[in-house]
Amino acid sequence: MKLRKKAIVASLVGLIGIIAIGIGCLWFSGIITGANECVTIRSGKYIMPRQTITTSKKDGFLALQLKVKNVGHKRQSFSYSNFRLKSIQDKQREVIPEVNSSTSGSLRLKRGEQGNVWVTFKVKKDQRYRLIMHFIDGHGHRRFSETIVNAKKYKDHTRDSGIATQQFVERVFLNKQHLAGDGELSNNIRIARHQFNKQMESNVNKKVFNNGNNANNNWQVRKSIQSINKSVDKTVYKVKSNKNGKAVVTVIPRALDMKDTSALTPIREQFHSTLLSNDEDSSPVVDGTIGANGQIAKNFKDLSAVWPITRFEGKDISLKKVGHRWEVDTKSDSFRELQDEFGGNL
Repeated sequence: MKLRKKAIVASLVGLIGIIAIGIGCLWFSGIITGANECVTIRSGKYIMPRQTITTSKKDGFLALQLKVKNVGHKRQSFSYSNFRLKSIQDKQREVIPEVNSSTSGSLRLKRGEQGNVWVTFKVKKDQRYRLIMHFIDGHGHRRFSETIVNAKKYKDHTRDSGIATQQFVERVFLNKQHLAGDGELSNNIRIARHQFNKQMESNVNKKVFNNGNNANNNWQVRKSIQSINKSVDKTVYKVKSNKNGKAVVTVIPRALDMKDTSALTPIREQFHSTLLSNDEDSSPVVDGTIGANGQIAKNFKDLSAVWPITRFEGKDISLKKVGHRWEVDTKSDSFRELQDEFGGNL
């Protein structure tokens, strides 16, 4: 009887000891569930890892800032390797942290200390997960703590810079009208469009009309090129980086490529010859050239078939955050090259 009482007392003392060690972080059969002090989620955000990784719109890299408490007797370290995610919808799906993420970190805590650590997971943005942390308890046993992560709770802004770049290209270079206004853009679209149109018409005047200096002809050809590019537009936008209010978006355009303007020579000569044969009083140099240029401008859409539609190489376009919107850097060499390609590559 005495031996039985001693055994019961010993068991109670052991249980009280375990509870004392894990106050606020209780476990049952090795698993701690619900809200606890072992690990809590302080914040979360979708990020882009250092390396360029392509994800679908349904996937994303979710960085979680976790508050961790050491409930063991000894000092121990906590890092990404202490954590796993398990999908609630798909019980076979286990997610390990991204080791090379810019948010990866670690900390070493004494008994009873707590601190914050960032851990990043690739998740399905519409799913809920169990975040599981393993650690060593006061008796040297491996234990697990669990809390719920709802990936849908966090809004993914990593693609916003790509959306802003697309809005700029479509509204300025392709002269499309967005019903939602400028959306993610901070740039003054009216000014940017005016500057692009002016530069494009200057290039048309030099390369297409050999400095013919007819504003109406330049305007007609510029409008035709934009109309053609709008109809064949399959521009690709890839967010290359997005961190601390700065982003780089790779833009891969598909547009009319008029780099070789020599194709215009026989066309101009044919128009020139036809006009002269119809009007014997015309000056061969002045009137014929002016008339030929007018015919080129008037029939440009049909004549444009002599040039290819080209998928150009990608250009890295820089953006910075201004308030809650993105501003496209219009002063870089990459931007000027992209502008020329959408302007006929003249």
